[in-house]
Amino acid sequence: MARDRFAAILIGFIAALALAVATIGIYSVMDYAVSERIREIGIHFTLGAQRRDVFWQMMTHGMTLVPAGW
Repeated sequence: MARDRFAAILIGFIAALALAVATIGIYSVMDYAVSERIREIGIHFTLGAQRRDVFWQMMTHGMTLVPAGW
């Protein structure tokens, strides 16, 4: 019984670690995508774009990069 419990705890820890690494990776891709387009974002705001429109534009662009593994 102790061996099964230890294996379950170990698998849970590895799964949590994998989730953390994946989350950091997605954040990094989004951060890179936004930093590359910072001037474009400024131009959009200058021309009167709404904050939510720019947000969704960045999210859709970033989420197209994530599956590709950029």
